Amino acid sequence: MLSVQRTVALGVILVAGCSAFACGGVANPTAPTPGSILLSVKIQSCPDLVVGQGSACRAIATFQGGASTDVSLDAAWSSTNPLVASSYGIGLVIARSVGQTVVSAVYQGLTGSVNISVGGGQQDMLRIESLAQQGPFRPGNTVTLWLQGFYSVVSGPTGVLSIQVSDQNGVVAVAPMTVPQGGDQYLLKAAFTVPPTSTRLCPVAILQVGSSSISQPGDPLLYCVSVTP
Repeated sequence: MLSVQRTVALGVILVAGCSAFACGGVANPTAPTPGSILLSVKIQSCPDLVVGQGSACRAIATFQGGASTDVSLDAAWSSTNPLVASSYGIGLVIARSVGQTVVSAVYQGLTGSVNISVGGGQQDMLRIESLAQQGPFRPGNTVTLWLQGFYSVVSGPTGVLSIQVSDQNGVVAVAPMTVPQGGDQYLLKAAFTVPPTSTRLCPVAILQVGSSSISQPGDPLLYCVSVTP
């Protein structure tokens, strides 16, 4: 069984809250009547970003008679420069490097576009957006923990991003991966056997760039999972 805290999608980040992204939308949208003529598609809530940030852009379709509706999930999204900012099919835009790009959404043959500038972050950044777990968490069982979020590497050519799982006695598992300079989303996974003496298992994300490192969450006990005897 897969248990989820906050919001997670394994492999694809699902937009779910203003704490993670820039949010916005149409005030009091009115659903179009069947057969209404589509007049335009416009993009909202798609601001300029810095490397490592994400924005939940929205595609708004306006129909004859003034009705409008959010079609973000049905539109085809694209970015003219995906190395600067990648766009995903749910309207999520991830800033990856400094530069300019045009993000577009196509719905029923009409296109809405917006120019996005990506600036350089001033320091390395690591943020957790969600945790997922798969158990049952009992001594001797093989279990899995995932952490998902965003990172930005600006102080070096590469960094090492890892998930570290500890119990009350020390480190149980570490799963590292090398990431390039710039920013992107990440999904870290640790599969391990629960030690016989564990009472809790606590995952943290760690970004190591050169001799410096960042750990998230700030409270290492925030995402602890209790072990059932």
